[in-house]
Amino acid sequence: MYFHQSVENIAHEFKNINLLVENGKNGLSIIVEKQFEIILTHYPLWNNEQFLYMVGHIENKAMVKTHIPENMIVDILLEIKKDSYFLDSTENLLN
Repeated sequence: MYFHQSVENIAHEFKNINLLVENGKNGLSIIVEKQFEIILTHYPLWNNEQFLYMVGHIENKAMVKTHIPENMIVDILLEIKKDSYFLDSTENLLN
């Protein structure tokens, strides 16, 4: 499978759960909810390898998690999104 198909599969999965998805600056990334960027970081060279991705937070310009297999990216991002929402809500309560 080519990397374009892998990126399209992930974008389609996010669209299926009603998240706002747009293409990144190149064919190697996806922007989710204008908050997170998912970037392809590893193209498999052997049959036993997977495509690997990383998640970055756009506003903070920080890498949140790396080395995420394609089949786990949706679950990982939803977990990160939930945790970041909790942290954002806590910050607003403290201020």
